Amino acid sequence: MILTYKKSESNISPPLIDTTSSKKVVYLRQNIVEKQRTDELTGETYTYYEYDEAKVPKAEYQEHLQQQTRADVDYLAFMTGVSLDETEV
Repeated sequence: MILTYKKSESNISPPLIDTTSSKKVVYLRQNIVEKQRTDELTGETYTYYEYDEAKVPKAEYQEHLQQQTRADVDYLAFMTGVSLDETEV
């Protein structure tokens, strides 16, 4: 899965992984930084968040999760000496 991140910002703190705000894509975020900004008209200071964001189709994200889970299971089996071969009893 190749990710292309773009700079983004929000007035609310975004989750690192957002699977609910869109029916078609998953948003992956990194490098979230809380910042302050002063409104030029009112002089009020407010908080906002800058971050890098990538969009991934939900089906592709689900496939990636399944592959990652399998890799994690294989690694744990290898490290503990457990055989995952179904033909062994």
